[in-house]
Amino acid sequence: MTTTEDLSTSRLTPDELAVIDHLGAAWTAFSALDVYHPADAGEFATHVHAIGRIVLARAACRAHPERPWIRN
Repeated sequence: MTTTEDLSTSRLTPDELAVIDHLGAAWTAFSALDVYHPADAGEFATHVHAIGRIVLARAACRAHPERPWIRN
């Protein structure tokens, strides 16, 4: 059963949410630029998603401190 404490540790912090919002804004701003190379949008999206996964994994680390391999 999930408790309120479990939910609070598994959620992103306001600062983490701000990073995710900034990533979205970066994608929006980049998408508005002129295309210089056809692969640029895909590359940019790949890295935005990679950074997003790093930020999102922080909630998993907090939610499962008994699994140090998540954090290490």
